[in-house]
Amino acid sequence: MRQVLFGLVGALAAGAAGAETYSFTAVTADMYREQTVIHCTRPKTNGLERVPKGCILSDAATAYPNHSDKQHSIGVTCASGHPIEFHANGTLAECVLDIQQHQTVEWPGVAACKGRLVRFNRDGRADC
Repeated sequence: MRQVLFGLVGALAAGAAGAETYSFTAVTADMYREQTVIHCTRPKTNGLERVPKGCILSDAATAYPNHSDKQHSIGVTCASGHPIEFHANGTLAECVLDIQQHQTVEWPGVAACKGRLVRFNRDGRADC
């Protein structure tokens, strides 16, 4: 029984060791800098890029689609356990929206996409 317990603890520790945290800046509206912090279940798949690719969120995270107005962006909450992707400028490209959003989502149609995969183009327009 003791060996099984130690084996389980070792496996959990090894799994947690594969998790990675990334912090990077999203440049929205070509001028505002929004800080994105994500926790991934495994390391990113691209070693050279500034923003991670191939990341599956271990925790819900706030990320920032681009916007065309001159105000700071309102982030959306992406659900844990799903992939997340970003454009080269750090703005959100794709994620599954969490059912619980931390702020009012003001983009047309995005509120109806909660719990679903949403793709944001480079201008921040959403499609789910």
